[in-house]
Amino acid sequence: MNLGRATVMVGLLVLMVEACVTVPLGSAGGIDPATVAQLSKDVPLYDPTQLTGDNYIRAGSLTAYACDNGFLGGPGRDQVVAMLRRQAQSMGANGLTDLSCGHGGTSEAHGCFSSTTCSATAVRIVPDSDTSN
Repeated sequence: MNLGRATVMVGLLVLMVEACVTVPLGSAGGIDPATVAQLSKDVPLYDPTQLTGDNYIRAGSLTAYACDNGFLGGPGRDQVVAMLRRQAQSMGANGLTDLSCGHGGTSEAHGCFSSTTCSATAVRIVPDSDTSN
């Protein structure tokens, strides 16, 4: 009887180890550092006090999140903000304002032990010469 229990225990142990191996142990993919740097230049973050009068147009509200899908962490705030910048750029905006980031939901069943969520307002900065029209 002890041999039977030992066999079952070894089998369960093997299944547990295999399950752990299939869970990602860190960030998979993301936006590469060079692209993050370029997006930071092309779509800067503006303090609301910098947006006065008619020098900007609100293009829309954005939200992005990334799952920290492993024991070693995940993409982090910079990657999520880069996702927002990419979204803003794709809709013709050239800036972000009202940035807010925090911890998001989890889904342990999918290997998401925590997540980072950010929201912002996409803005189109209008040069002074364009505002006179």
